[in-house]
Amino acid sequence: MKFEQSRFQDVFSRGYEFLIPAIIWAICSLIAFVLFSVVESLFLVLIVIFAWSVKTFFELRKYPNGSKTLVLDSEFFFKDKDVVTRFSWDDFQGFEITKRSPHKIVIKNNIYGKTAFGYYDFSVEQRAKILDILSEKSAQKAELM
Repeated sequence: MKFEQSRFQDVFSRGYEFLIPAIIWAICSLIAFVLFSVVESLFLVLIVIFAWSVKTFFELRKYPNGSKTLVLDSEFFFKDKDVVTRFSWDDFQGFEITKRSPHKIVIKNNIYGKTAFGYYDFSVEQRAKILDILSEKSAQKAELM
C-alpha cells in the first residue's frame, strides 16, 4: 500500500515539528530579554523566524506535493525528500511511537537500525492504516520467534 504526503500534511507536520523547538526558543528569548537589551533580543528572535521561514519556503517549492512517501507491500520503502530507506520485512524488528514531543514513529530494522518519521507526516486515515500494517507485521514477527 502506498502512502503519499499531501501538501497540507507536509505544512502541518513541519509546523508541528517546529512548534516544540519554537517554545524552547521562546524561553531562550525571554532569558535573552533579561540578559540583553530588548532590541538585540528581538533581533535574535526575528533571525530565527526568518531562517525557518526561508527554509520552509524553499522546501515547499521543491516538494509541492509533500516530501514523504511510504510504501508498505512486499518490502518497507520510505522516501524523505531525497533519502530512501528500503528493506525486506525479514529485517523488520518492530516499531514504536515516541512519547516525547514532537512524536515520531520509529521503525526498527536490521539494516538501518532505526528509521523515523513524524507522527503527523501522514493524514489520520493514512496513519491508522500504517499503524495497522505495522502492528500486523510486528505480530507476525512475534509469532515466528
